[in-house]
Amino acid sequence: MVHSDRGGEFLSKDFTNFLEKEGIVRRLIVHNTPEHNGMAECVHRTIFNTVRTLLAESSLPPFLWGEAHNHAVYVYNHSPRSFLQFKTPFEARYGVRPNCTFLRPWGTCVLVKMDATSKLAARAIEGRYVGYDFMSNGVRVYWPERHSITVERTVIYLTNDIIVG
Repeated sequence: MVHSDRGGEFLSKDFTNFLEKEGIVRRLIVHNTPEHNGMAECVHRTIFNTVRTLLAESSLPPFLWGEAHNHAVYVYNHSPRSFLQFKTPFEARYGVRPNCTFLRPWGTCVLVKMDATSKLAARAIEGRYVGYDFMSNGVRVYWPERHSITVERTVIYLTNDIIVG
């Protein structure tokens, strides 16, 4: 059974056909009553509170909310839950504890190694860590001066002006 708030993404013909094909019952709630969606709304609230906190703590621009959201969801899905006997959702699904040793605080300053153009040119430039790229095992770096994000391989994380990795 799926409960939804009559949002357009839940009323499309493709989604309706998928539900029917899979034998899933749809229950629609009245608009502006998120309390009727119970746990889903609680999770959404938790995730978006985390997104707001990540953006505020890092002082990065609000348009990076999608990157913060991806990071928040990853951390949420890899954190223990009391209703899972203090296992993570990942562990409940796959039977092994997740490896989160590569995670760093979102928005951390990083130095990205660059190919030097001359002997005296800088060997690294500063960016901001906005997540791990699971498609390539790289690091997603936001470049404030360019307002863009790239995936990088060789980074050094800076926390409180101390190199940590």
